Amino acid sequence: MDVQHLASRIRQERRRLGWNQTQLAHHLKTTKTTISKWETGQLLPDITQLPILARLFNTSVDEMLNVTSKHSREETKAIISDLIDKLSHSKEDFVSTIEAYFQQSSNDYEFLVALLGVMSTNIQRLKQDALRDKAIALAFEIVHIIETNCTSTSLLRKTYGYKVTFWYVNGEFDQIIEHLSDYEVNLGENLLLGSAYLAQDDREKATSIIQSDMYQNLNLMVQEFVLLVAHELPHLSVEELAPKYEYLNLAFNIDQLFPFLAMQIYYYFAEYYVEIDDTKAQHFLEHYTTCYERLVIDFSFQTDAFFDAVEPWFEHFPAGQSLSLDFDETVEQYMNIIIDSPKFQKLSNYEEIVSQLKQVYRKSM
Repeated sequence: MDVQHLASRIRQERRRLGWNQTQLAHHLKTTKTTISKWETGQLLPDITQLPILARLFNTSVDEMLNVTSKHSREETKAIISDLIDKLSHSKEDFVSTIEAYFQQSSNDYEFLVALLGVMSTNIQRLKQDALRDKAIALAFEIVHIIETNCTSTSLLRKTYGYKVTFWYVNGEFDQIIEHLSDYEVNLGENLLLGSAYLAQDDREKATSIIQSDMYQNLNLMVQEFVLLVAHELPHLSVEELAPKYEYLNLAFNIDQLFPFLAMQIYYYFAEYYVEIDDTKAQHFLEHYTTCYERLVIDFSFQTDAFFDAVEPWFEHFPAGQSLSLDFDETVEQYMNIIIDSPKFQKLSNYEEIVSQLKQVYRKSM
């Protein structure tokens, strides 16, 4: 047993709760002198008092005693892979297994952040309200433990990002608005990190860091473009927006990298043009169908000749390279959104488009 760790932890947790030694002694039905001896390592708590202390401090006995083992990166990857597999078979097992891992490894903060990551990227797949509520409550418990005890700036930053995701899923938009700056300045940490690797002549690492940052930013930019178009936020017309996307796609191969996002853009463009220009509407639906086939054939984040060094980033991404979406539900939804739209039925090649979509869909079965 690490006596000094236990003594330090009791003192740290008491102060976090805002209590003096007398107040903690009152809660434990002991004396201030006993608490003082615990906190200096002169005396150990009775074994029956350790679970009470752990519950009071919202942690585990193992963590109090500093005996919880750390998961290696390979072990964590295997566990995350197993969790994603569980999710496809039983969403209840997915949540209960994460809860069990949390209880077993409450001071392995890097591992806990990985659990938050796989929960945040897959939370939308939990359709049942009660199960989703349970998962969100569990996520906030994990966040609390990390934010209370972890000292790693990197892990705390990731944890905060995941917490914002759970606020959003939970409909706590006021929390997001209160805690995030309206116009956050991007300080370019990854740009500086890549430059630091270059300064040490590690070109391979620098390339991977810079490409991964560009890849993530491009993904977010396209998602934001979808949001702007879907909600008709820009003052620009679709006639002005469509060329912007086409140039972006020409420069960065969006249709190949993120077909699931490109499809949404093509849908909105086709929906607009179907009222005024059949040829252009058909043009965008053809692109939609091409992206749909890419999605069905390879349901994952893609790379290309430019983004050829982002594979290490996928090793750190919670869901790996696979999309954090339900495959069967997604491919069926993206087919039906075209087939079920009465607007497209008047197009001269509507039956051909439907036939192509159904042929592609059959490849998913």
